[in-house]
Amino acid sequence: MKTSLFLVFSCLASTLAQTSVVFDPPDPSSFLQNTSFAVSDGIGFVTSNDADALWSFDLSTGQILDPDGMALTGMSSDVFLFANARAAIPGNFPSSGSNWGIWVADVSTPSDLQAVGLISLPSTSCVSGQNVVVDADGVTGYISSFTDDKLYSFSTQTLGLVDPDGVSLPGNPMNIAITGDRIVVLDSTTPAIIVVDASNPAALTVEGSIPLPSGASFLSSNNVLMSSDGRTGFVASNERVLFSFDILSMTMLDPDGQSFGTMLYGGSIALKGTTVACIYSRGLSFIDVSDPSQMSPLSEADFGEVVAPQGSATVAFNTDGTRAAIPVMYPGNYIYSFDVASGQQYIPRYQVDAQPNYLIVFGDDDVVGTVCSSESSVWMISGMLGTPEGIEDSTGTMMELAASLAASPNPMVSSTLIVYSPAATGQQQPSSVNLSVFDMSGRLVSTLFDGSEPTGQRSFSWNGCDERGVPVPGGIYVVRASSPCGAAMLRLAVLR
Repeated sequence: MKTSLFLVFSCLASTLAQTSVVFDPPDPSSFLQNTSFAVSDGIGFVTSNDADALWSFDLSTGQILDPDGMALTGMSSDVFLFANARAAIPGNFPSSGSNWGIWVADVSTPSDLQAVGLISLPSTSCVSGQNVVVDADGVTGYISSFTDDKLYSFSTQTLGLVDPDGVSLPGNPMNIAITGDRIVVLDSTTPAIIVVDASNPAALTVEGSIPLPSGASFLSSNNVLMSSDGRTGFVASNERVLFSFDILSMTMLDPDGQSFGTMLYGGSIALKGTTVACIYSRGLSFIDVSDPSQMSPLSEADFGEVVAPQGSATVAFNTDGTRAAIPVMYPGNYIYSFDVASGQQYIPRYQVDAQPNYLIVFGDDDVVGTVCSSESSVWMISGMLGTPEGIEDSTGTMMELAASLAASPNPMVSSTLIVYSPAATGQQQPSSVNLSVFDMSGRLVSTLFDGSEPTGQRSFSWNGCDERGVPVPGGIYVVRASSPCGAAMLRLAVLR
């Protein structure tokens, strides 16, 4: 198999620098394993237990903005942002009179968070770990309850339930998604996809259900997603099978689904364009869903070692969907980034100080944000998913110099042939080139060439050994061609 990666760099920029800032809420704050956070206009919002509060912080510095936070009256793990600078926080709040409720906060002034009111849910409800989706009006939200098996609508403006009785669901509701005026509910009991008509939030009605294969099972980490066409949805089972469905025809599109991963259980999924990223107990798979009726494997993330994402881990894409990031708790609490098309690591993994769980990507620079539950911190990491084509030199001028590298075979076992192709005629030509192999920590492994740039395409052999002649361990390595005016890189997998 032949793999090539074509990257453009400026004369003064040869690598992507990873930098991070960390938000630590005041003691005695603690996070649950499924704690998430929300972002808006450079501000982050997260809730903590023990201290039982909503916190705001600066995403660029990690600095707390409201040192006192907004007091909550019980346990929560999620924040959902609505229009008019309001946030909804579902949780177990005894002061609601029925234990379960939704706090509504005014976050218009992040340095002075204010409680607007508490929406009480029926005493028969339980919304532990359930997600909220926001209606197009920006003020109406929806949440499912798995003890009374209902879907409720609520308003962050009137501070009450829009449909006080909710709509009864034929099964055990878990994760929900919204598309237009339809709420899509994952029922883990039947199992099935339930479609609810929410065109009138005050009178929710079940429109129908789509049976999922009887052998499929689902956990709280299995989420349901809807595509931008408003009708196609995806869900992954505990058995590591991705299913696609159509809510207009109420049918399965690929009844057999697409298997992914290699062992143990399926987890959370993410959708970007025509690619679904699927987490499983020992890795990450990318699935091509350009034809939802015939899904197919795209690539398998190559971690280079045995890994274990935490059960509540989430995966997220960068803006254009070409790269993705995932948190891994074993070994060593790392954030990995991958090229989606090839499954190769994009840049070296980044270590955080504790077990990373929830992960999102935000901002124009594709910053990776992750919640570390065991140390109750939120990390914001820049440079994990950055776009080399966008790096400028010190004058702000985009450089056009480029070279390409290819390796065959890749992955390699005992040796590989690396082909260097210089920049096209008419582009700036460097006077010299260094071609070297590095490990994922940036340590030099072997220098293959260091001299005047070849006038044409040239091949270099690497035997998989370091400068001392010792075979390198299996894993991911970086082949880098650098010159005074630019660089090209490719990821190379070594199998042992």
